[in-house]
Amino acid sequence: TSNYLRLISVFINLSKSLILTNYGERPFNNNIGSNVTSYLFEPVSPFTSNAIERDIESVLSEQEPRINGVLVRVYDKADENAYIVELQYNVVSLNIQVETSFFLRRLR
Repeated sequence: TSNYLRLISVFINLSKSLILTNYGERPFNNNIGSNVTSYLFEPVSPFTSNAIERDIESVLSEQEPRINGVLVRVYDKADENAYIVELQYNVVSLNIQVETSFFLRRLR
């Protein structure tokens, strides 16, 4: 079970890293990443939440071939100027379902 938990942790970190990487941020690999961090400078609203959802689904579905069945829910926390992201997907080779959530907030 320790290896199982370690693998789940690896996939969670990989997906977060992919989501939080801006296009052009990785040398020699300009097509990897998303625009999610740019939404953090927009007003917090349900419209921005939907845009973040679509962008996360797109980046994970298109750029992470080891997973499928991506389900994303984003909830806006206007009072904290942040978003809660809930992710769920299947790791194809391991036949496991991964679920995680994290906070998106602009730092400066």
